[in-house]
Amino acid sequence: EQDQIQDFKLRQAVAVRGCCGVAEFMKLFAYTLVEHPIVVHLDTDVVILKTMEELFDTMLGQRMTLPPYHWMQNISLPPTQGADFYFTRDYHQASKATNDTSQYGVQGGFFVVKPNLTMYKELTERLVQKETYTIRKGWSGQGHTGYWGASQIQGYLSYVYKHHYPGRAVELNRCIYNSMIN
Repeated sequence: EQDQIQDFKLRQAVAVRGCCGVAEFMKLFAYTLVEHPIVVHLDTDVVILKTMEELFDTMLGQRMTLPPYHWMQNISLPPTQGADFYFTRDYHQASKATNDTSQYGVQGGFFVVKPNLTMYKELTERLVQKETYTIRKGWSGQGHTGYWGASQIQGYLSYVYKHHYPGRAVELNRCIYNSMIN
């Protein structure tokens, strides 16, 4: 619930920025589906055109890493078994606040996670109790602002994986996964 968010400015930004208000954070429930080894979150406007077997095999430890062209080599660490969050970014949204592409938003309509109740609890507690957000300084003063959804799931996941869980996320090549027309 929105009224549980302790930071007033974050609570206000969540209410008026982006498409869905606090409901956008329900995407975090993907982490609770622990009866499945992998969860693919897709918005209803996403169409899967090819198999994602190589990604799944890498996540499940059945192959050492993804082929190099499957992930953003100059931006992301090589995919390993330690990674539990695979995503693409909304580069066409860019950011009015920075040219640092590592602060651009996660594409909230497609991401893949290894479900983990501890991670779900950490992400939700951090959101409700610890983090702050302002339009000018972004998440806890670390940026990740200036684009659609910056105060919601897109900015939050970009921020939290960069600053609190480095090495646990892999940015996928958006020409292979979640290709969007700019």
